[in-house]
Amino acid sequence: MSSSLNPVSLSNHIHTGKSIPSPSFLPALLLVLGLIYSCMEPSTPQPPDLPITLSVKDVGVTSAKLAISIDNATAERHVRLYRDGAVVLDDRLLDIDTIFTDRGLTPNSSYSYRAYSLYRDEVVDSSTVVLLTTNNPSSRIFTWEVDSIGSYVSLLWDVAVITDDDIWAVGKIGGWGETPEELQYNALHWNGDEWEKVWIKFLHVSTTGTNDPHGLNELTAVHGIRTDAVWAAGSTPYFYDGETWTSYQHENSSWDMWTHDVLDIWARNNDDVYFVGRDGWAHHWDGSDFTRLDLGTDIDLENVSGSEDKVYIVGHSNSDGSSIVFENVEGVWSRLMETQYQPQDPEQGLWGGIHAVEVFGDTVYFGTSTGLLKYAYNSETYDLVPDVVIGIPLYTIEEIVVLSPIDIHLFNYDERYYHFNGIDWERYDDHIDLGLYYRGADFNKDTAVIV
Repeated sequence: MSSSLNPVSLSNHIHTGKSIPSPSFLPALLLVLGLIYSCMEPSTPQPPDLPITLSVKDVGVTSAKLAISIDNATAERHVRLYRDGAVVLDDRLLDIDTIFTDRGLTPNSSYSYRAYSLYRDEVVDSSTVVLLTTNNPSSRIFTWEVDSIGSYVSLLWDVAVITDDDIWAVGKIGGWGETPEELQYNALHWNGDEWEKVWIKFLHVSTTGTNDPHGLNELTAVHGIRTDAVWAAGSTPYFYDGETWTSYQHENSSWDMWTHDVLDIWARNNDDVYFVGRDGWAHHWDGSDFTRLDLGTDIDLENVSGSEDKVYIVGHSNSDGSSIVFENVEGVWSRLMETQYQPQDPEQGLWGGIHAVEVFGDTVYFGTSTGLLKYAYNSETYDLVPDVVIGIPLYTIEEIVVLSPIDIHLFNYDERYYHFNGIDWERYDDHIDLGLYYRGADFNKDTAVIV
């Protein structure tokens, strides 16, 4: 019996375990294998949308703040920023909106910026070109004149400069006249030529039964909105309409008590005025009456300032050195900071005692016992200019006047005055009269008055 199988072919067939296809099926098989292989091959991912915008936030003398925005909340935001063709920032942003400060610039110089968003180091989008020019340092050379008012028992607490020839100063000014009115008055008005004595009187409605001015008390704060809108206060608030001073107190308004001296006044406009004072007392005027602000503290509220949408009040206790900063956002008050005079550790946010506040733009300037503290409330970031940089040898910053970020004026309790021109701090003490202490200061354009 013979077999028709070829042993060699059989051996090969068993060894491979696969049937050999007919040549007519090869093209179809190769096509299928090709499709399978192409499905398994990794594809290049498409980059996400990363639209980027760049704008100028603020320009200083040697620095500039730029706002960078990559409008994508889920993707990784990698930005590369160029200044005049050179990279000044190459990093990943934590937030959609970021403020970048470019430092080390030259005063009065022009720069060009452009930002790019990247995905896996490849450019996805670019901003428009942004141009800016840095500022010149602000220069102010003051010629100081000293006017001595009253006698050695006199005290001036505050001053408001409305124009060069319209200045109000308040306090308790003593004299040596024979009549009570000559002996004492509580306000001064500069008319451009001389200081006029002014008697701002309160009403004793409950005792006199009339609307005639009756009493005279010490005034501790004054704030000028315009020539025909001036507020002053001691334990009683007063308003000046350009002709007459009107007294408000608990008999003829909702002013609570009048045993707590007002220490500062700030007004957004005549229908939005804040009064802060001793023992935690604070009031708000809405154009028709007063409302007491219960901030939950009994320490002295020394200073108040605000912007279009925020208000800040600084309180300080002389007994234990503690300080509190209150913040009002959309009508809601909260405690922004609480700190002690000791210990002081700026690295840990311990700024020491806080006495003064001034708001300019979106930055709050605090006068502390460690220096000038700047708080950018939009980004909620802090930046301290140490007292050793400013040159403050002793005490704390009592008053702050910010005319611009490159034109800042500080007044120290020990009779010294400091000015920042955008680059350097300079201390002025050529006007010192030993034995006097600064209580208040105000500016209007090129006129400065210290009391």
